[in-house]
Amino acid sequence: MCTTNNGSLVNSTQDLRRLTNNFASENELDHDGFGIVSKVLRGIIEVDVTAGLVPLFLCTTVGTTSTTTVDPLSQLGQLAEEFNIWLHVEAAYRGNACICPEFRQHLDRIERADSYGVANLQSYIRSDARMDKMFEGFVRSDSRFDVVVPPHFSLVCFRFNPNKEHELEYTEFLNKKLLKSVNSTG
Repeated sequence: MCTTNNGSLVNSTQDLRRLTNNFASENELDHDGFGIVSKVLRGIIEVDVTAGLVPLFLCTTVGTTSTTTVDPLSQLGQLAEEFNIWLHVEAAYRGNACICPEFRQHLDRIERADSYGVANLQSYIRSDARMDKMFEGFVRSDSRFDVVVPPHFSLVCFRFNPNKEHELEYTEFLNKKLLKSVNSTG
Protein backbone atom coordinates (compact mmCIF):
# COMPACT_ATOMS: atom_id res chain seq x y z
CA MET A 1 0.00 0.00 0.00
CA CYS A 2 1.12 3.55 -0.64
CA THR A 3 -0.46 6.97 -0.33
CA THR A 4 -1.11 9.52 -3.09
CA ASN A 5 -0.42 13.19 -2.53
CA ASN A 6 -3.98 13.58 -1.26
CA GLY A 7 -3.96 10.65 1.13
CA SER A 8 -5.73 8.03 -0.98
CA LEU A 9 -4.52 4.46 -0.55
CA VAL A 10 -3.54 2.34 -3.53
CA ASN A 11 -1.97 -1.10 -3.80
CA SER A 12 0.93 -0.60 -6.19
CA THR A 13 3.04 1.92 -8.03
CA GLN A 14 1.24 0.96 -11.22
CA ASP A 15 -2.11 1.78 -9.64
CA LEU A 16 -0.68 5.04 -8.31
CA ARG A 17 0.51 6.06 -11.78
CA ARG A 18 -2.86 5.27 -13.30
CA LEU A 19 -4.87 6.86 -10.49
CA THR A 20 -3.49 10.39 -10.47
CA ASN A 21 -3.33 12.74 -13.42
CA ASN A 22 0.27 13.73 -12.81
CA PHE A 23 1.27 10.22 -13.90
CA ALA A 24 -1.66 9.35 -16.17
CA SER A 25 -1.55 9.09 -19.93
CA GLU A 26 -3.63 11.53 -21.96
CA ASN A 27 -6.43 9.03 -22.56
CA GLU A 28 -6.84 8.45 -18.81
CA LEU A 29 -7.48 12.11 -17.96
CA ASP A 30 -11.02 13.11 -17.13
CA HIS A 31 -10.45 16.38 -15.32
CA ASP A 32 -7.76 18.97 -14.71
CA GLY A 33 -5.20 18.75 -11.93
CA PHE A 34 -3.56 16.04 -9.88
CA GLY A 35 -6.73 14.52 -8.49
CA ILE A 36 -8.08 10.99 -8.62
CA VAL A 37 -9.27 9.91 -12.06
CA SER A 38 -12.64 8.27 -11.44
CA LYS A 39 -12.64 5.90 -14.42
CA VAL A 40 -9.19 4.62 -13.47
CA LEU A 41 -10.24 4.18 -9.85
CA ARG A 42 -13.33 2.31 -11.06
CA GLY A 43 -11.08 -0.16 -12.90
CA ILE A 44 -8.93 -0.68 -9.82
CA ILE A 45 -12.00 -1.24 -7.64
CA GLU A 46 -13.51 -3.69 -10.11
CA VAL A 47 -10.27 -5.71 -10.17
CA ASP A 48 -10.23 -5.75 -6.36
CA VAL A 49 -13.88 -6.81 -6.11
CA THR A 50 -13.29 -9.57 -8.67
CA ALA A 51 -10.38 -10.77 -6.52
CA GLY A 52 -12.71 -10.99 -3.53
CA LEU A 53 -11.54 -7.80 -1.83
CA VAL A 54 -13.99 -5.36 -0.27
CA PRO A 55 -13.42 -1.67 -0.99
CA LEU A 56 -13.94 0.19 2.27
CA PHE A 57 -12.73 3.79 2.31
CA LEU A 58 -12.12 6.53 -0.24
CA CYS A 59 -10.41 9.71 0.89
CA THR A 60 -10.97 12.53 -1.57
CA THR A 61 -9.76 16.08 -1.20
CA VAL A 62 -10.74 19.65 -1.80
CA GLY A 63 -7.51 21.61 -1.58
CA THR A 64 -4.98 19.20 -0.10
CA THR A 65 -2.05 20.79 1.71
CA SER A 66 0.78 19.67 -0.55
CA THR A 67 -0.65 20.64 -3.96
CA THR A 68 -4.17 22.04 -3.35
CA THR A 69 -5.49 19.10 -5.36
CA VAL A 70 -9.24 18.97 -5.91
CA ASP A 71 -10.81 15.61 -6.68
CA PRO A 72 -13.98 15.31 -8.81
CA LEU A 73 -16.40 14.80 -5.92
CA SER A 74 -19.47 14.19 -8.04
CA GLN A 75 -17.90 11.32 -9.99
CA LEU A 76 -16.11 9.82 -7.02
CA GLY A 77 -19.20 10.14 -4.84
CA GLN A 78 -21.22 8.22 -7.41
CA LEU A 79 -18.52 5.53 -7.47
CA ALA A 80 -18.50 5.32 -3.66
CA GLU A 81 -22.28 4.95 -3.58
CA GLU A 82 -22.20 2.25 -6.25
CA PHE A 83 -19.64 0.15 -4.38
CA ASN A 84 -20.83 1.07 -0.87
CA ILE A 85 -17.50 2.71 0.01
CA TRP A 86 -17.19 5.15 2.89
CA LEU A 87 -16.43 8.52 1.28
CA HIS A 88 -14.44 11.12 3.17
CA VAL A 89 -13.67 14.59 1.84
CA GLU A 90 -10.50 16.08 3.27
CA ALA A 91 -10.86 19.85 3.04
CA ALA A 92 -8.90 21.10 6.02
CA TYR A 93 -6.44 23.24 4.07
CA ARG A 94 -8.40 25.07 1.34
CA GLY A 95 -11.91 23.75 1.66
CA ASN A 96 -12.77 26.98 3.44
CA ALA A 97 -12.13 28.83 0.16
CA CYS A 98 -15.39 27.33 -1.07
CA ILE A 99 -17.26 29.92 0.94
CA CYS A 100 -16.48 32.18 -2.04
CA PRO A 101 -18.94 31.71 -4.93
CA GLU A 102 -16.12 31.44 -7.47
CA PHE A 103 -14.79 28.29 -5.76
CA ARG A 104 -18.06 26.54 -4.89
CA GLN A 105 -17.93 24.28 -7.94
CA HIS A 106 -15.28 22.30 -6.05
CA LEU A 107 -18.02 21.16 -3.66
CA ASP A 108 -20.22 19.75 -6.40
CA ARG A 109 -22.24 16.90 -4.83
CA ILE A 110 -20.50 17.21 -1.43
CA GLU A 111 -23.69 15.79 0.08
CA ARG A 112 -22.55 12.35 -1.09
CA ALA A 113 -19.73 12.38 1.43
CA ASP A 114 -20.12 10.25 4.54
CA SER A 115 -17.75 12.55 6.41
CA TYR A 116 -16.68 16.13 5.59
CA GLY A 117 -15.83 17.69 8.90
CA VAL A 118 -18.90 19.94 8.83
CA ALA A 119 -20.29 18.38 12.00
CA ASN A 120 -16.97 18.87 13.78
CA LEU A 121 -16.71 22.48 12.60
CA GLN A 122 -20.28 23.15 13.67
CA SER A 123 -19.60 21.57 17.05
CA TYR A 124 -16.48 23.71 17.50
CA ILE A 125 -18.34 26.90 16.57
CA ARG A 126 -21.27 26.02 18.84
CA SER A 127 -18.88 25.30 21.70
CA ASP A 128 -17.33 28.75 21.26
CA ALA A 129 -20.81 30.30 21.16
CA ARG A 130 -21.75 28.52 24.42
CA MET A 131 -18.58 29.80 26.08
CA ASP A 132 -19.43 33.26 24.72
CA LYS A 133 -22.86 33.17 26.39
CA MET A 134 -21.36 31.88 29.63
CA PHE A 135 -18.72 34.62 29.67
CA GLU A 136 -21.34 37.25 28.81
CA GLY A 137 -23.29 36.05 31.86
CA PHE A 138 -20.21 36.44 34.07
CA VAL A 139 -19.62 39.97 32.78
CA ARG A 140 -23.25 41.00 33.20
CA SER A 141 -23.37 39.59 36.74
CA ASP A 142 -20.50 41.82 37.89
CA SER A 143 -21.52 45.45 38.31
CA ARG A 144 -17.94 46.59 37.67
CA PHE A 145 -18.24 45.62 33.99
CA ASP A 146 -20.47 46.60 31.08
CA VAL A 147 -21.19 44.65 27.90
CA VAL A 148 -20.61 47.26 25.20
CA VAL A 149 -22.10 45.45 22.17
CA PRO A 150 -24.57 42.56 22.23
CA PRO A 151 -22.57 39.45 21.22
CA HIS A 152 -23.72 37.44 18.22
CA PHE A 153 -21.02 34.80 17.74
CA SER A 154 -18.07 34.19 20.05
CA LEU A 155 -16.79 37.62 21.00
CA VAL A 156 -17.87 39.59 24.04
CA CYS A 157 -16.99 43.27 23.90
CA PHE A 158 -16.89 44.53 27.47
CA ARG A 159 -15.31 47.25 29.50
CA PHE A 160 -14.29 47.80 33.07
CA ASN A 161 -16.43 50.45 34.74
CA PRO A 162 -15.83 50.13 38.49
CA ASN A 163 -17.53 53.32 39.51
CA LYS A 164 -19.70 55.36 37.23
CA GLU A 165 -18.62 58.47 39.14
CA HIS A 166 -14.94 58.21 38.11
CA GLU A 167 -13.66 60.50 35.45
CA LEU A 168 -13.65 59.21 31.88
CA GLU A 169 -9.83 59.41 31.66
CA TYR A 170 -9.40 57.10 34.64
CA THR A 171 -11.89 54.58 33.25
CA GLU A 172 -10.12 54.65 29.86
CA PHE A 173 -6.76 54.12 31.57
CA LEU A 174 -8.14 51.06 33.41
CA ASN A 175 -9.66 49.63 30.22
CA LYS A 176 -6.41 50.08 28.26
CA LYS A 177 -4.57 48.27 31.04
CA LEU A 178 -7.17 45.46 31.02
CA LEU A 179 -7.02 45.18 27.22
CA LYS A 180 -3.22 44.99 27.29
CA SER A 181 -3.37 42.27 29.94
CA VAL A 182 -5.97 40.20 28.03
CA ASN A 183 -4.12 40.52 24.71
CA SER A 184 -0.74 39.68 26.23
CA THR A 185 -1.81 36.07 26.74
CA GLY A 186 -2.83 35.54 23.11
